[in-house]
Amino acid sequence: MVKTTDVAFYREKNFGGSPDYYQLGDDITFHFGDDYNDKYLSLKVINPVKVHCYQHTDGSGIFKSYTHGDYASIEEMHGLSKFQIVNIDTHFAVSMRLIDETGGEPRQFLMTFNAHNIGDAEFWSGEETYTSLPVTESSELITCAIYIRNIATGEYIANGSMYFHYNTTHGIIDVVTPGETFPPNLKITRVDSTKFDFTLVAQ
Repeated sequence: MVKTTDVAFYREKNFGGSPDYYQLGDDITFHFGDDYNDKYLSLKVINPVKVHCYQHTDGSGIFKSYTHGDYASIEEMHGLSKFQIVNIDTHFAVSMRLIDETGGEPRQFLMTFNAHNIGDAEFWSGEETYTSLPVTESSELITCAIYIRNIATGEYIANGSMYFHYNTTHGIIDVVTPGETFPPNLKITRVDSTKFDFTLVAQ
């Protein structure tokens, strides 16, 4: 994929200092004490994308979205610990990865989500980076079918359904896993307000 320059963050107001560039699909989380947490003070949204900004990684504090334009000061955030760059028509985006605890080979398992107005979104086991699932439907509750296939055998080893719930005030995504429909060999761990680890614990 060709890298694009969609967003530039600056460590000083009025675009002072050298910019740090980011692109569509980035879901960036900073942590207390690192060199980026709460350091950005101004922002240029160069292309027609949307930047979801979070004061804190857990979704508490201030949540604000910025669209195309120059923002000489984002001090209204009172610190920036996380941001997510999505398409302008994206309502929210969930970042996920599939972790295999069964001892399989990298990319042996393929997790697929299917939802109305989303189509299929695929996630391979063994990938360190998170892949984004963008949701354009304006509803706060999205129902997804979920399947995991063992590519080596062709067998589907998990299937069921679940829900994503989006809190528009704080930008927090919750995963709802009904016991009667969610695969019993799969567990979910929240990483932050938009990121989740799906772990395959048995075949």
